[in-house]
Amino acid sequence: MSEIIIWNNRYSIGVTEIDNQHKKLFEFLNSYHKSLVAPKDGTTVSDAVKSTVDNLIKYTTYHFREEEKLMNSIQGVDFSSHIEQHKDFCSKITTLNTKVLSGKNVSFELFDFIKTWLINHILISDKSIGNALAQKGN
Repeated sequence: MSEIIIWNNRYSIGVTEIDNQHKKLFEFLNSYHKSLVAPKDGTTVSDAVKSTVDNLIKYTTYHFREEEKLMNSIQGVDFSSHIEQHKDFCSKITTLNTKVLSGKNVSFELFDFIKTWLINHILISDKSIGNALAQKGN
């Protein structure tokens, strides 16, 4: 089965650590999609989705924390709206994940939300981190 979301250089923000974390998020998202359409033998779709989404949420929390540390280290740039986007994302996926855990069929809705949000966030908001670092000469 082919990957749904494939990393390429257009997603790079020019910060190796963050780029590597974004690549890992792409891997989690692809794994989530695979769990939706073809769970591993002996695993129900529900169990596969719950496990994959749990891992995705944990890694996203870690990634946001690391990204926010980097943003806080850049003097003279206000990233408050960027950090607010992270909070909004976490709130939305928590709400959707609660629905998944309660048996509601929102797994593809959750996948579509994460995929769209992640791509747009990297291409617009996260690029601003790389740009700010480049302007500061880092």
